[in-house]
Amino acid sequence: MDVVLVQQDDVELEHQLLEVGNKLSNPPRLTDELLLVLDQAEKLLYEVCQSPKISMLHALKPSVKALIHDDLLRHSDADVKVAVASCMCEIVRITAPVACAVFQLVVSSFEGLADQSNRSYNKRLSILENVCKTKAFVVMLDIECDVMIVKMFEHFLTSVRDYHRGDIFLYMETIMVLTLKESEEISVELLKPLLASVKKHSEGVLPVARELGEGVLWKSAEKLKPYLMQAVTALGDPLDAYTEIVTSVCEGSTPAFQRDDENAYGLSYTYISISISES
Repeated sequence: MDVVLVQQDDVELEHQLLEVGNKLSNPPRLTDELLLVLDQAEKLLYEVCQSPKISMLHALKPSVKALIHDDLLRHSDADVKVAVASCMCEIVRITAPVACAVFQLVVSSFEGLADQSNRSYNKRLSILENVCKTKAFVVMLDIECDVMIVKMFEHFLTSVRDYHRGDIFLYMETIMVLTLKESEEISVELLKPLLASVKKHSEGVLPVARELGEGVLWKSAEKLKPYLMQAVTALGDPLDAYTEIVTSVCEGSTPAFQRDDENAYGLSYTYISISISES
């Protein structure tokens, strides 16, 4: 009996979501009326559990489509913008598990970036470019796909090759730098692959991977300063086990790099320590 009641409740909720979605698709012109509809939508969205069944996802479509339309997304009224944002937060909550599964698939595609002969190589590059340009990694942070982010860093640092110099190298570097920048806290696990890439005498680390790791550490120096020494200590290696960039970040100096112009992302680095306190 309880199962039947739950199913009936779900059917009624789906019906109400379709109704409010249709109202939002043709929103009222009066702000007060629009706010009432948005409040109704938020209350209904709040009732939807994570990872809903297919019929519920279909019921959500009209609301999602309306909320991301310029009529609502770029509405001139501040209260409407807040109400839209609140609805969108509920949608993010509802779809977060599905999004994590999607990101898991996306990140797994980066594992094959080292193999130019792979039939899907160009598609992998396209996915990388899209992730960088759309800043999809920020959504990964928001929905706490922490394991996937660490795995993404690992794939970049183990898959990067000399023939990636240029845009591909830059996409990888940008994604990692901005991910660190947008992170509220930075874990040892996230820094572990970066530190592994700049460890001296480390077998299996290609020079281009070390250059990528150093570039990310350099560009993230200010953000990483409170965390990097803790990570070095936690991993059990002395500071001098790593290249000079690690020492520079830990000691609060920003290394300025001179890049070989003929090898723009090729990264023959010359360190010039500049104290942060002097800047």
